[in-house]
Amino acid sequence: IAAGHLTLWKEGVYHRDVSPGNLTWYWKDGKRIGVLNDYDLSSLANDQGPQGNERTGTVPFMARKLLTEDGQQLEGKVKHPYRHDLESSMWVFAWICLCYREGVLLPRRLHLFDEWAPLHVAKRS
Repeated sequence: IAAGHLTLWKEGVYHRDVSPGNLTWYWKDGKRIGVLNDYDLSSLANDQGPQGNERTGTVPFMARKLLTEDGQQLEGKVKHPYRHDLESSMWVFAWICLCYREGVLLPRRLHLFDEWAPLHVAKRS
């Protein structure tokens, strides 16, 4: 997932909403392949139209700087560098570590984040 995300970023496709609900995977040749999907909040570096610099994302997984008073500005003033998506990835990793055990999503009552920000972004199997 990280390699694909970085490649797209270098090519000018900025995802801007890394969150558990935007991750999926599939099996190929006995290997699990991760995919970052849902590019509806993404933007393109060379787009001549609106740049999509408004604050976007899934709040519990957004970079802290985007949640500050300065980061709350809208109207195209907020910059979203690669490091913000990287920080979102770290928050997603922490969430996964706390909400899954041995690859199985824990019951909601055991989710440590639910009191702070109830999320129902992961699919239960």
